[in-house]
Amino acid sequence: KENNNKKAIEYINKAISLGEKLNNIELLSNLYEILAEIYEKMGEYNKSISVLKNLVNLKSKLNLLDDIDKIHNKINYLNKKLSGSK
Repeated sequence: KENNNKKAIEYINKAISLGEKLNNIELLSNLYEILAEIYEKMGEYNKSISVLKNLVNLKSKLNLLDDIDKIHNKINYLNKKLSGSK
């Protein structure tokens, strides 16, 4: 399963590079959501938070304020998990 996650991350990062070249904010937004979820499932909360912060920047470009609130809630949730896991 861990190997599948690593492969998924590899492919998502390639897709992110392509999305950046195409300046496709909507595609990047979807990819960041998936990547953050994979990192969370792997217990890599810091990486998930970092990706979610990038996602906030993208969502703000799309002016999706409701989504931004949800992402901030997720970041707070992950920060609490990080605090509890130490």
